[in-house]
Amino acid sequence: MDAMRTLQVLHAINPLGLIMVVHHTDCGTSHVLDSEVRDNIKKISSLPPSTVDAMNFGEIKDLEASIKEDVELIKNDPLFGGNAPAIVGLVYEVETGRLRQVDEDAASLL
Repeated sequence: MDAMRTLQVLHAINPLGLIMVVHHTDCGTSHVLDSEVRDNIKKISSLPPSTVDAMNFGEIKDLEASIKEDVELIKNDPLFGGNAPAIVGLVYEVETGRLRQVDEDAASLL
């Protein structure tokens, strides 16, 4: 995952104080199933179907659950050595332009 690698590198160079995980409403990945993506890739790719069937593309069924999953992934990353920076999960509501914090247990930004 490119974003995770970038966080790891940045934290190694200069420890991060806060990471904000932001997803937005009406995201394209919430409208397309992984199975549809796999079917399309099989049509255009030379990869063996079994290889494509094993791939996950980030289908989002529950926006808030997806944010919480990403926050936990960062918190538990071994490259932070158990010292992950503060992490806050947010939803950007494209309809209203508002940010809404998902994890009420985290320090509030809003």
